[in-house]
Amino acid sequence: MAALHGVSLRLAEGRALALLGRNGVGKTTLLDTVVGVTRYLAGSIRLGGEEIARWSPKRRAARGIGWVPQERHLGVAKPV
Repeated sequence: MAALHGVSLRLAEGRALALLGRNGVGKTTLLDTVVGVTRYLAGSIRLGGEEIARWSPKRRAARGIGWVPQERHLGVAKPV
């Protein structure tokens, strides 16, 4: 079952994107797909005109594709 339909984003080089929406609309699924941790069924994912859908998450990260989740649990508890 596909979770995302008809998504099209274009972001100019050097720009950032904030993805907002209510719970359950696919924000995390979209970002997981773009960074490569979720399998996609159809369509394309491009970076600078180059198809990257088959790239590993590590390769995508090396090219600057990533996201910081709202819950930044880094596994280290430090007093403030």
